[in-house]
Amino acid sequence: MKPAIRPILLLALSSVVAYSWATSIPQQQHPFAPPTAGDSHSHSHSQLGPAMSIPKTNPFLSSSTNAVSSTTMALADLLTQSRRTSIFYDYCRDVPSVSALLNAPPSSSKETLPTLLVPLNSAIIAMAHKPHQTQPTTDSRFHQLRTERQLEDESNAYLSRWVRAHVIPAEVEMGSEGWQDKTYETLDHSSVQFALRKDETTNEERVVIMPGQIEVVGMSQASNGMIYYIDGTLNLGSV
Repeated sequence: MKPAIRPILLLALSSVVAYSWATSIPQQQHPFAPPTAGDSHSHSHSQLGPAMSIPKTNPFLSSSTNAVSSTTMALADLLTQSRRTSIFYDYCRDVPSVSALLNAPPSSSKETLPTLLVPLNSAIIAMAHKPHQTQPTTDSRFHQLRTERQLEDESNAYLSRWVRAHVIPAEVEMGSEGWQDKTYETLDHSSVQFALRKDETTNEERVVIMPGQIEVVGMSQASNGMIYYIDGTLNLGSV
């Protein structure tokens, strides 16, 4: 998609981010309760989303192998169905290496099943600097010193890096031994971790992604990978 069209798309999508969870992401695919209205992006402990219990076993799937064999929908299919994550899917299609993963055939190996950290549309719309724009800079002459072709190339490169920073090239199985202590490397060679944080008000635990304490608000198992829906975006300046 051309960069000039994306602002229009973002404006149009901003009117649908308040759609109900049930009409946007299949309820049976998401054991988590839906986020509160407005998809708040404040990640203090007292304002995190719905509570969820994290048992010693995988809190989402009884068996990863059974989950893969019981579904025929690919990552691309799940993202296409979801109105709340359509912006991220649009970005993915502009990154060939990631687009190929979304449509890859099923695999029985956890080492080859990617895990997507998919920001909700509302999280992307809330960004001051959108991923399809050139890399943020404080140089006021930045755009003046570059040709239109250079700006387009740099914009594409920045978008690719941003998308790849949200893809882990292996299955992340929460609840497995050592899952909170493990560091995962993304396709952009950034490092992320999953952790539990307690809500100071309810004393209930939430799954968050570090850095940034970005809350995981839902998940889906596809035939060719995992999706964790997140109420925020990874900051390239901190990963």
